[in-house]
Amino acid sequence: MGNIRITYLGHASVSLESRGTRILVDPMFSMRALFIKRAYPPPVKIPDMTGFNVVLLTHAHYDHMDIPTLRALDNSVLVISAWNTSDIVRKAGKKDIIEMRPWQQVHIPGATITATPAKHWGARNVYDFWRGYVGYIVTTEEATVYVAGDTGYGRHFNAISRHSRIDVACLPIGCYRPFWFRINHLSPSDSIKAFKDLGAEIMVPVHWGAFRLSLEALEDPVKDLKEIMGELPIKILNPGEGFTYSRSV
Repeated sequence: MGNIRITYLGHASVSLESRGTRILVDPMFSMRALFIKRAYPPPVKIPDMTGFNVVLLTHAHYDHMDIPTLRALDNSVLVISAWNTSDIVRKAGKKDIIEMRPWQQVHIPGATITATPAKHWGARNVYDFWRGYVGYIVTTEEATVYVAGDTGYGRHFNAISRHSRIDVACLPIGCYRPFWFRINHLSPSDSIKAFKDLGAEIMVPVHWGAFRLSLEALEDPVKDLKEIMGELPIKILNPGEGFTYSRSV
């Protein structure tokens, strides 16, 4: 039995590495998301973004789909993105693009990618609400990893657990104040409910600390999560930190 390396790269960016397959999810290493300034430098410099086989993009919001970062990636990289978003990806010079809707699958060397439902919206600007939004299940021989992207709490987590045995769930914990932001985003308490619904072995919190996108302070998501997580198997990683996961059985 092999293992998979999971690295948190700040904000909603995650890398997955297994047996030569290197997958990058929602890479965002610019210092601004549109007009919102990043609070700290990313752990990876844009010119260093090489060697990835596949990029997964959950939706077209500026803090998840960053043109300067995408431009820096190898032009040979396969980009898997939510439906009706490939026109943006092409602006970054990428041509090998697959759009996906929930429950569609793509097989790549070393992994199967399944798009999942999400409770969010996909507009990049005020006029393009027809753009899609998804999460992803990445299934390898070593592990099954779920990366939620942006989502509110909903029944789709139970549906995902019925579809796949999730080993590691990368769940967002930021952007939840005022309270009605939780329609489309997970608060720390919502993320714990989602984690339990998924039945995952480990949770990795993402979507915190880099950009102030709502009223809570940058440090609040992790602070609030620590107050309620108890002994749950939640790995809080600082940007640039990772761990190697091996399925026990």
